Amino acid sequence: MKQRVVIAMAISLRPSLVIADEPTTSLDVLTQYKIVEELLRLRDTFNVSLLSVSHDISMISRLSDRIMVMYAGKVVEMIPSSDFSRARHPYTFMLVNSIPSIQEDISEVLPIEGGSPPSLLTKPTGCPFEPRCRYATGSCREPGGADEPRVVEAGHTVSCTVLPQMKRDARASSAVRESAHGPEGTPIIEVRDVTKVFSKRSGLREGKASAGSGVTALDGVNLSIYPGECVAIVGETGSGKTTLSRIVGLLDEPTSGYISYMGRRST
Repeated sequence: MKQRVVIAMAISLRPSLVIADEPTTSLDVLTQYKIVEELLRLRDTFNVSLLSVSHDISMISRLSDRIMVMYAGKVVEMIPSSDFSRARHPYTFMLVNSIPSIQEDISEVLPIEGGSPPSLLTKPTGCPFEPRCRYATGSCREPGGADEPRVVEAGHTVSCTVLPQMKRDARASSAVRESAHGPEGTPIIEVRDVTKVFSKRSGLREGKASAGSGVTALDGVNLSIYPGECVAIVGETGSGKTTLSRIVGLLDEPTSGYISYMGRRST
């Protein structure tokens, strides 16, 4: 009930932007559906922008116009629609295929291979997904090899040196949202080169973050949200989704980079 009250408080004053971090977690499916439909109704009625953060791909597919996929504090892919079948990054593709479908035999769920995401205490020298990627080559281990996003189509960027051609899978989401809302006018929010490093703790004391130390929760993140647009951030636990939403909501400050609201840079 507290969660429902907080959602009601967030939308009652018709804000220009709603930041929703796992808004439907632990709610029953009917309530989840009603909340998603209400957020979409608000968007269409009052031109509200929405930044949703979640690991729930089905909810993200229904709610979003654009999707950002995060891994180890970095945006590894930006998809210009809610169609996950357009995924070009191996992590996005494997993330979608790790979820069972009610439309086919689910006797075996295909997990993401290779263990867990990398420790954020030590920044990977190459692509952070390389140890778990079946398409990895020697170039993926080179320093900065996957830092620069590659444009594969209009509005679609991928931080990958391999860009394997993966065939469309039946498990890919079928709930594709085609929307007329898109990047038009002045952005509500612009996030530019935002990095967040949390200092290490020693007992009860917290040391001062310095170059080469601390936990890098975000690493050079860029994002723009336009009026009436729904943008989703999706990724595993620990990928940096909540840290980004807290910085966008001014609940935390970036270590470097900046955020601007309606063209005005925050301080």
